[in-house]
Amino acid sequence: MCQYLAIVEANPGTYQTEVAPFGKQLAFEYKLALDAEATLAFDQAGYLIGASLYTDDADDLINLITMIINGHMISNDLHQQIFAFPSATSGVMDLLAGMLPTK
Repeated sequence: MCQYLAIVEANPGTYQTEVAPFGKQLAFEYKLALDAEATLAFDQAGYLIGASLYTDDADDLINLITMIINGHMISNDLHQQIFAFPSATSGVMDLLAGMLPTK
């Protein structure tokens, strides 16, 4: 179990988790990764504080997750990000943007 999940489970009123299935997005369907998903942990304000990834593209996605956590990013921040080479990460970024707070 990931360390953050243990913290989240020990403090149920402080944090919440949500499973984000993204295997049905086109880039993952193409790779036959239909069961790809992320378990995400959020604090009370809705900021992402941790994630557990189940996908072959975890090495790319973990960089995106780390950027969101370290930057305390909100939905608007993600919508302003433009990557030079869009990949499967772009679809997951749109999914995450819908789960983050807006200001």
